[in-house]
Amino acid sequence: MEDILKKAEQARESLIPSKSEAVYQKKYKIYLDWLTRKNVMPKDVTETVFLAYFQELSETYSPNSLWTKWSMLKSMVTIHEKRDITKFNELQAFLKRKSKSYKPKKSAVLSPKDVIRFLNDAPNDIHLLHTVVLIMGYFGGCRSQELLNMKISDIEDRDSVMVVNVPESKTGVSKKFTVVDEKEFSALPLLRLYMSLRPKGIERFFMSFRQNKCTSQPIGKNMFGKIPSKIAMYLGLQTHLPIRDIAFVALLLLLYSMQEQL
Repeated sequence: MEDILKKAEQARESLIPSKSEAVYQKKYKIYLDWLTRKNVMPKDVTETVFLAYFQELSETYSPNSLWTKWSMLKSMVTIHEKRDITKFNELQAFLKRKSKSYKPKKSAVLSPKDVIRFLNDAPNDIHLLHTVVLIMGYFGGCRSQELLNMKISDIEDRDSVMVVNVPESKTGVSKKFTVVDEKEFSALPLLRLYMSLRPKGIERFFMSFRQNKCTSQPIGKNMFGKIPSKIAMYLGLQTHLPIRDIAFVALLLLLYSMQEQL
């Protein structure tokens, strides 16, 4: 029986994605702290208490964020308290009602012509890094975390094509993609130029780029998220959102559509 209980506990722990465990733990701690302030013990929590908690959250967070927090709490409560909050029908009805009237802001996007114009016209001494990130997004649909993890050893130059290995993806499955010269723009010379300017002996592929040369400082995840806005600023585009809010994901969705059109 002891062995069965041990294996069951291991199964429960696997309910939390390993890469997001810290986030799950943080959200659960916030919930426990809220219970403490309200003088409620976890074992005494009812659906009414959950309704009060999410009502309070709804005064600050969007419906999408509420569903995310509910999903995280569902897993954590299942693991630590052996309870199933999916049976709280009133709570789910409350979350659905909040979502019904919610209209999320849409991120501004770049048109295919805008992207091609940037790849062809943007000066390399200023925008070479942004251009290479854009190329990786176009050919590989890479997410910010995948770009962050990319190493120089993941890229193989085969003259007429470059093969890029993405060992760590969001799905946990490795993938590969190729970079070639397109009719509308030449990607390989830009990649080779950037690679030639990188400092030797550093594995991380994307390094900071200033004054027409790379530094020894790796690019952080937040910087990847700002690159679409820098592209939009160069193109002189006006958006209905602040430039800093242009989502990197929206740019990647555009790039997927470009692959179908070109």
